[in-house]
Amino acid sequence: MLPTLLILLDSAHAAVRTQATTILSNILNRVDEAFLAKTGITEVFWQAISPNLSALPPITDLNESVALLSVTYPTLIALSRLWYTERVKRMFLLDKVVRDGFIHAMLFSADKLKVVAVEFQSLNLLIEEMDINFVKHLKVPL
Repeated sequence: MLPTLLILLDSAHAAVRTQATTILSNILNRVDEAFLAKTGITEVFWQAISPNLSALPPITDLNESVALLSVTYPTLIALSRLWYTERVKRMFLLDKVVRDGFIHAMLFSADKLKVVAVEFQSLNLLIEEMDINFVKHLKVPL
């Protein structure tokens, strides 16, 4: 099942990646960190879904981009929780999501209001997850 899921996550079609990311999210809700640690698949999943953060208009259709981003952020957060159970250890992953996801999207798709709405909803999730550790991202060099 996992090889098939990885193939779907690597699809060129955003709609397929959206469904595959949703499936992965459902799997992550049903497994514990011991399973992922034992199989060593966590980093593979992370590498497979991180590129979804770059699925922005005009390269990706606006509606497909919104759907994909909406499922990618919560899935990355859930995956980071399972990969590193201690909050301090997963901060570098979440920092990368803020930089490569939110900040990148705001720089390149700030004129697409649907994308901006999803990005700010996702930013709220990231701030809740990172807590005080998010402060370092308040000053962004442009």
